[in-house]
Amino acid sequence: GIEGYHEDAGAKLERARQALQDRRFDEWYSSVISAWNLEKKTYEVVKSSLLSAMETSVVLFLILIPFTLLAERLLFGFRAMVKRGIAVGLIFALFLVTVGLFHPGFTIASNVYAVMLGMLIICLSIPILAILGGEFKRILAEQRKKLVGEHVVTVSYVGASLAMVNLGVSYMRKRGFRTALAAITLIILSSSMVMFTSIAGFKVVKPTRRFTGNANYRGLFIRHYAWNRLDPEFIAYLEHKFGRQNILPRAWLYPYSTLLMGAEGGLSVNSTEEKVWVYYGLTPAEGNLTGWTNYLIKGSWFSDEDYDVCIIDSKLSGYLGADVGDTLAVEGLNLRVKGILNETVAMFVDLDQHPSGPLDFTSPAEVRAFFVGPRVLYVPYRWALDHGGSPYTVAIVPTGDDLVSIAIRSAREVGLNIYVATSPGESVDIEMYSTTKGFEISGYQMLVIPLGIVIFTVLNLMLGIIYERRREITIFSSLGLSPRDVFLTFLSEAMTLALIGSVIGYAIGVPGLSILRGLKLMPEGFYPNYASWFVLLYLGAIILTVMASSVYPLFKAAKAVTPSLERKWKIGTRPIGDKWSIPTPFILTTESEVEGLIEYMREYLGIYTEEVPGFPFATKELRVEEGEVNGRPAKVLVARNHIAPFPLGVNQLTELRFVLQKEVWDVSILITREQGKRKDWELANKHFLDVIRKQMLLWRSLTPSQREKYAKRYKSG
Repeated sequence: GIEGYHEDAGAKLERARQALQDRRFDEWYSSVISAWNLEKKTYEVVKSSLLSAMETSVVLFLILIPFTLLAERLLFGFRAMVKRGIAVGLIFALFLVTVGLFHPGFTIASNVYAVMLGMLIICLSIPILAILGGEFKRILAEQRKKLVGEHVVTVSYVGASLAMVNLGVSYMRKRGFRTALAAITLIILSSSMVMFTSIAGFKVVKPTRRFTGNANYRGLFIRHYAWNRLDPEFIAYLEHKFGRQNILPRAWLYPYSTLLMGAEGGLSVNSTEEKVWVYYGLTPAEGNLTGWTNYLIKGSWFSDEDYDVCIIDSKLSGYLGADVGDTLAVEGLNLRVKGILNETVAMFVDLDQHPSGPLDFTSPAEVRAFFVGPRVLYVPYRWALDHGGSPYTVAIVPTGDDLVSIAIRSAREVGLNIYVATSPGESVDIEMYSTTKGFEISGYQMLVIPLGIVIFTVLNLMLGIIYERRREITIFSSLGLSPRDVFLTFLSEAMTLALIGSVIGYAIGVPGLSILRGLKLMPEGFYPNYASWFVLLYLGAIILTVMASSVYPLFKAAKAVTPSLERKWKIGTRPIGDKWSIPTPFILTTESEVEGLIEYMREYLGIYTEEVPGFPFATKELRVEEGEVNGRPAKVLVARNHIAPFPLGVNQLTELRFVLQKEVWDVSILITREQGKRKDWELANKHFLDVIRKQMLLWRSLTPSQREKYAKRYKSG
């Protein structure tokens, strides 16, 4: 945690002062850098906490907006807009001041109120945009109605949802005592979570990977997880801390031609040219400490005095015809061949089990490729740095030290991947240490049982509400409310209860926590973090608890609207041969109504006359016939249709039959397949028959004057 980093940084500084007094400058330098890294970690944690506090204050501000609107509806329910606005403003100000006095985000950030004002302006702009969007949609609907008639129903889902929410909250007001008891239960739970639980984030060093692999040396291998370059100051810090002779940095230098992904030229000897892909800078100590000299077949490894020299592998030597002592012309420079490596050097791997060579940045990100063998020119580390190279990896080969403890201390100070092999050899255990985020939750043990009690309390409450309002649910169904609307009505009650209980509980818990701390009643070592992003977990936990408890009752309420097992319309018959007779539940009582519906359906079928993608069908022929069906008077609307999807080639004759049966007119549909496969015909007609059914339902929603208009149009021809 923060205290640990800060205390360790102080200890490192004290150690640096003592080393400086004793003139042990290597230890002084390494201790200073370690202290700086540790204090940097402290700063990062503190900064993250401060930013989290400020961001949380803005989120709380946004949560207060729906809270105040619902609270006003629940507590007062004013009809006058002026009174409603005043009540909303007072509730909002009361809770904002209460939270603002104790929440550190309001004190730390100097511009938090400006941010909140901006968010408020955005929130106030949303209703205006919604009104403009609704008006635009209404104009489009009117134009569409002029073109295609009364065949489209426009439902404002936003308006319907708000009406259902308002209805749900009004029912809560009717049963105020029970609502108050449930809200008090949630308030106590949420305030207890704020005051007596804490979720603290911290960084911990642990072996994030354990595997078996080949280790060419005993030591540590350090690199960035994304293969970014290492800071040269970091290399200097390691050299002062572990000794220059034990630090083996590797530098990568990419020629300009490599970055161009295949540009030609770069290396030549005896008129033979080969492409230089990458320079790999290695130190003189690498040869013996990590095993590179085991691959030498000619010449020798680098020495401290070497500079304009290089080592190549046997394949590249064969391509160029170069031998030890020859001079290579490399991008305008001359390098003398110091040694030749066996071509098996391409199998040399580092402790991370990747080939020991520079990364091929031109390869796809999902496939890690490395430059090895004849594509690499091995040069002294100093030469690579002087010509623009950078260190990317480093190996540490300490003697007589606990490598695991070194890895843990190093990983704690730097955010790099550190691989450890405690012994060289094949199939040895290798561990990777890195810093990962952890969380410590305290105080939750005391709230598990109360949380369970709240879950069952809300479950019982919602079941009781639904049981009491069974008669109202049947009335909703009779009025035409869908299961979704009924579900939303009861959902709004659960959401209102959860939001009000959690926000009021938080507003009580924050000052209550300050009072407990002032009275020194908080347990030793308990640090609540009500100002961080974890507060959203508190609020979310309460809301999820209520919602999870309400899922079953809500589905019970929705199912009560349509209690049958079949909740979707299905075709109740099957085709016989190429004919398919489908009865409908529609019954008409007068001939005038029959004529109006025929004209209404003729208008709809006549809208779609072309095979346009997105159209449900295309009508090729349309007529009305009057006569008899099975010996009874009948009126038949006949249409020849091409059914979507049009590439299937399904064509049919559709008859909407209106047959007089004992003073009422029965409506049925008869379709005859003319073209297309039978299976395609059956599948395509499911959608076609559904749109016909919905148009008949829309006819029921027309006003008497609109129906009369269609009846007169039928008689006029």
